[in-house]
Amino acid sequence: MSQPDVIALLKKAKENNNHFTFLVGAGLSAESGIPTFRGEDGYWVIGSKNYHPQEMATRQMFTKHPKEVWEWYLSRIKAYGKSIPNEGHYALVEFEKHLQGQFSLVSQNVDGLNLKAGNSIDHFYPIHGDLTFIRCFNECSDELYKIRDFFNPEEEITKETFDRLVCPKCKGITRPHVLWFDEAYDEKFYRLNSVLEIAEKTDVLFTIGTTGTTSLPHHIFQTALQNRTLIIDINPDDTIFSQVLYEYDNGFVIREKSGSALPKILKRMKI
Repeated sequence: MSQPDVIALLKKAKENNNHFTFLVGAGLSAESGIPTFRGEDGYWVIGSKNYHPQEMATRQMFTKHPKEVWEWYLSRIKAYGKSIPNEGHYALVEFEKHLQGQFSLVSQNVDGLNLKAGNSIDHFYPIHGDLTFIRCFNECSDELYKIRDFFNPEEEITKETFDRLVCPKCKGITRPHVLWFDEAYDEKFYRLNSVLEIAEKTDVLFTIGTTGTTSLPHHIFQTALQNRTLIIDINPDDTIFSQVLYEYDNGFVIREKSGSALPKILKRMKI
């Protein structure tokens, strides 16, 4: 399928009030200087002094060594605090405006850059959480608290930092608002049921900067295939998704970074 064909299909889908879903992964934020989780310099590879990331990012480890796990996450939060949205993030804001109620953004990223760029919370589904928030580890409530009210990313991490990371309601320990490897998706914190409903109603699916290796994104993709949805994969590298789309007659693969591909697609859709 050629690019002109895709633009024509996208325009027609917009005119027909079809629903567009954008599934984004770490590749989107890589252009903002945030390492991909599984990349050579990613958080999958680089852990703490004593543990690998797949050990650190678990409820079990946090229960045993909360301070060390928090220190690992605070180092990431400090890095995220210095990052700014890139052209891909801003293009998704413009897609939301252009598509209006036909738009959903499902993000695997926990860096908070989509909201920082200007996407609305009403159409945003952070299925792996968001490190700009923390919550009570003991779940005395479902409330999310802004990390900046407890920790300034520009400050050094000290003993006093950990003393401040307590739940405002029960005074118990807080935790990063992220999905750990030994936890399951749910609706309360990770919008599972909402995202499953979105997957069923999606007419156009963009997969952007994601390897497709986690279960819920893979389910979204499989649902789209079963429903004969138009699928566009944007990634400079081959992925599980692109390998399937090469053999799928309603799919298209764009070998490009999202920061350049998304603005061009949006511009041509508006012509």
